[in-house]
Amino acid sequence: ALGATLWHALTGSPPHPLNTVSVHELLHLKKQSVSLASVHPGAHPLTAAALDKTVRFDAADRHQDYDELLSDLRGALLAVEASTPAGAHARTPARAPSRSRGLALTLGVVLAASGGVVLWQQRTQTSKPTLPEPAFQSDTERLSNAVALLRSPEKLELAVRRMRLIAANPDLSPELQVWTELSLATAHFLGGSLENASAALQEAEAKSANAAPSLRAFLRSLRAETSSPLPLEGPPAGELPEWTALRTLFTALRLTNQQRTVDAEAVLASAQPPKPEPSGASPGTGLLSLRPPLLKELQLVGQIRKELDFGANKNDRNARVRRADELMTGLQISAPLRKLAEALLKSARETPAAQPAAPTPAVPPKAAPKQETKPEAKPVPAPKADTSPAPAPPKTGAPDPEKLRKVREKVTAEVQLFQFKEALKACAAFTPAGPVEAAEKARLEGMVTACETLFRSTIQEIGRGAPLPPPLLRNGTLFKFDPVSADATQILVRTSAENALLPVRWADISPVYLVKVAQQRLASMPASPQRAELLWQAGNLLLLAGPADKAGPYLEEAARLNPTYGVLLEALRAAGSTP
Repeated sequence: ALGATLWHALTGSPPHPLNTVSVHELLHLKKQSVSLASVHPGAHPLTAAALDKTVRFDAADRHQDYDELLSDLRGALLAVEASTPAGAHARTPARAPSRSRGLALTLGVVLAASGGVVLWQQRTQTSKPTLPEPAFQSDTERLSNAVALLRSPEKLELAVRRMRLIAANPDLSPELQVWTELSLATAHFLGGSLENASAALQEAEAKSANAAPSLRAFLRSLRAETSSPLPLEGPPAGELPEWTALRTLFTALRLTNQQRTVDAEAVLASAQPPKPEPSGASPGTGLLSLRPPLLKELQLVGQIRKELDFGANKNDRNARVRRADELMTGLQISAPLRKLAEALLKSARETPAAQPAAPTPAVPPKAAPKQETKPEAKPVPAPKADTSPAPAPPKTGAPDPEKLRKVREKVTAEVQLFQFKEALKACAAFTPAGPVEAAEKARLEGMVTACETLFRSTIQEIGRGAPLPPPLLRNGTLFKFDPVSADATQILVRTSAENALLPVRWADISPVYLVKVAQQRLASMPASPQRAELLWQAGNLLLLAGPADKAGPYLEEAARLNPTYGVLLEALRAAGSTP
């Protein structure tokens, strides 16, 4: 029922549309396989595969619980985000929602659908509507609302998701396509991802071929500005005040990400903001509303620098640190400015205060002692100074290889024991210090999700009663009995026709067994999104649980069948996650 509801929400029609009251006709129709891709070609292959699975006729072929469905949808979400042009380098990935949160979202969809049924029934029974007509928002209004979220740092991720949904609309006007990419670039600048912001600006210029001439001219001047190490001395001839204000905003955002806060403040203060337009009059109005708070935060960083510049007088050091800490509360919308201020404050706290030198007591003069003949003492050589360079302190935001190694070892150990929830908890407990560690965290979460999906599909294969290879134990021993059934904790095998079922814990089974079951399924599976998904899952399991050198063929074939996996594979290779 949930799968049919989601299908209807995505396509506008139920998976089995038929106007009949015949139970036999409905039963016959529901036995027919359906494909989301055939009615909604724009859907991602992994999304289509998940929805197709929810509406299969045989209950054993469907998801067995909400965790399994959420796992498939999270994998599809990661793939969709990785294939987004402005986010192809996958900045801060999204944290996987909790089970309770995921259930709340799905239940919300069901309740909304139920409310729609009640409303329809009411309208068929009376000529006057009992509820007002819903007010649907235009794409321009949706974009303005998404930009408004940028003023709240905790809603930055939500704003980016909404902007990407707007950008995915194939009927979007050329001008709105450009404004959506410019809004995405702003969001990435505020989030501290200079690389993703630059990619979004390039995408905006690429989509401006059919836009208005003034917008194309603005994008050309913006490209000249962002590609230059220094800000332009003045606006191009004939540029409108609105364009100048927007151009200086993007320049200040770029300089902020480069920690050139003094230059950013000067650029923002140099251009007079245009007269504010009515709310929603232009897609650029919401972006221009970010100028005042950004300028205020740049000025706050300047004040924090002055407070922490102790100079020779360190008597009021503690009071200065306390005032700087209070100024930190005003930094809200710009993540780079918050990180810079935190680094300055941390450095000031860790720098020891200079201790005043103790006065040397005066020694009264003494009478010169009589000269005595003593053997000449040999001078004691002074100890050699340690000339070895001191270890450099780690840079703020720089990846810590040791920390990355430990979290990966923890995740690998949990996956080898099929403890996927514990592995995801280990990922969630890992707090990245910069974009490199954030990307590694997202990769680990995606790999664990792929392994968990393969684990659950293996349990389903065992439950179908199909002939499968016997379990392979962790010590390499082949358990020479056929599996009969399985759940998340154990496999039941039958040693003979007369004997009772013998339980074998998953903790005693080698993770390679999941790959062997997948190999048997792949032998009869044609080239399809399902084959690519199964290959990707098997390759990820080998990468995490080993042997990693066997993962290459699975990942490469999955990349050939599905370009999305090609993007993810390149990201794994760039991070050194593949042999």
